[in-house]
Amino acid sequence: MSEKKVWLVDNEYSSDEKDAGHNYKYCKSINKIEDTCIYERKQKFCFGTFRYIQACKERYDYLRPVLTGNSIHILVLDFFYKYPHVFKKISGDNAILGTLHRVPSNEIDFLFLKRTAKYLQTIIVHSEFMKDVLLSHGISNVDVVEYPAFFNEKFLIQEREKKFTFLALGGTRYEKGADILIEAAGKMPSDIKRETNIRIAGEEKDIKYKELKKNAIRENVNIETVENRLTEEKYWMEIQNASVVICPYRRSFLGASGPMTDAVFFAKPVIGPDYGNLGDWIHKKKVGLCFEVENAEDLSQKMQEIYLNYEEVKNTLQLYPDYLSEKRFVEKHREIYKKYIKDNT
Repeated sequence: MSEKKVWLVDNEYSSDEKDAGHNYKYCKSINKIEDTCIYERKQKFCFGTFRYIQACKERYDYLRPVLTGNSIHILVLDFFYKYPHVFKKISGDNAILGTLHRVPSNEIDFLFLKRTAKYLQTIIVHSEFMKDVLLSHGISNVDVVEYPAFFNEKFLIQEREKKFTFLALGGTRYEKGADILIEAAGKMPSDIKRETNIRIAGEEKDIKYKELKKNAIRENVNIETVENRLTEEKYWMEIQNASVVICPYRRSFLGASGPMTDAVFFAKPVIGPDYGNLGDWIHKKKVGLCFEVENAEDLSQKMQEIYLNYEEVKNTLQLYPDYLSEKRFVEKHREIYKKYIKDNT
């Protein structure tokens, strides 16, 4: 272990790419940097105030094997930051960095994050918006590395679907708002409903596909579903076949969106909420339209607007192929490591 300078820690990482999804690509990309090593130990942790001591012990025991004078980059700090006692115990000779994928949703969690931040060299976030939120809560050791599109050119397709398709990726977690999307689609005029498809793809979670299809049929909405976790090839095929990538997320969604990033990479217009990180990104980067968060009526209006003015919207999109490249993602991490991590040799 002492041969490597930086341990890349992700408790959801699996060496089986099909099992790990984005975690695999995320970790493998950073592992291209010299003197990094992946900590291959997948583990689920307990949470909760009443299990605080147990939760701290689980996380400490998980991290302990990589604490022998090594530097540590916790790639999903979201699973760890609510337990500052763990970081107090492991800090010292170990340089510790953490990547935060979602800003806290309440002041208590911000308090935990602020206490944990005292023991970290830096917290990496995926947008300037997230950085500003942390700064506003008194957390100043923050760096930004934009989430990239992990696209492999072998998945580039030539033939595309011809029917106009609104694509929602990521399955049916409640905060992803698939039910809001169906409600919004039902409010579109009949002629637009006939000419468009609503396509929802990903694992079934809180909202059941059966209920979504039932509501779509009632509203004469053309719905297509892919009711399982997508392979990488299938995921990129969905992105490329889409006319618009739509993120009908609820207010509780406070992180970055992989589907939005990947849509922008392929110059696909995006519709997302006028709230949080997504709204800030869409507005500032000019990559689509924003709707009033959790408002199905306004979402419906934006869907109609983008359908009726599609070529005009496409022509006004800002393009970011290099900005969202995996190469830039890796280089920015390399710069951060040089800045904060001293040579252990």
